[in-house]
Amino acid sequence: MANVYLARLNPSDYAMVRGILNNDLPVIYEEWLRCQAKGENDFARQGHSVSHLPIDPDELARYCGNHGGHRSHHGLSHFAIKQSQGERY
Repeated sequence: MANVYLARLNPSDYAMVRGILNNDLPVIYEEWLRCQAKGENDFARQGHSVSHLPIDPDELARYCGNHGGHRSHHGLSHFAIKQSQGERY
């Protein structure tokens, strides 16, 4: 099976990341953690391994600036995949 890459956000960066992503994440950090845990469990049940990538909000903002339409939770996932491939912004 595949290795799945999920974003890891610091609680202190959460409000900034939400703003970068046009508030397309839950309002409360703990709610986002619950959603991430559910996704991780779903991937694990499917036989995938999961890796967490720490997200730098400044780098995420540069990525979003370079890829205009990705200011959403899907954009955050795409950013994590790009980071797993060694891309930097």
